[in-house]
Amino acid sequence: MLLTCLMAMLVLAWSYQTRNNRQPRWASVLTMLLVLGSGIALTSCGGGSSGGGGGGVTGTPSGTYTITVSASATAGSSMLTHSTKLTLIVQ
Repeated sequence: MLLTCLMAMLVLAWSYQTRNNRQPRWASVLTMLLVLGSGIALTSCGGGSSGGGGGGVTGTPSGTYTITVSASATAGSSMLTHSTKLTLIVQ
């Protein structure tokens, strides 16, 4: 679906650029390459698994985990740092 929308945008941008003679020809080629590249990049992330490999349990094992979240920011010569601990319970 997303690739179809991107291809439609590509066709519209291409027809607009070729009709508008004030724009250089390289702009239409660049537009086409950017949209096509974006479409390929976005659809390449949706892969699946073909099986194979070892079986077994997938995911995080059940239990209680402690997660530490830290952040820091600098403004001028002062630095602010904060840290907190979270508990994650996986059932």
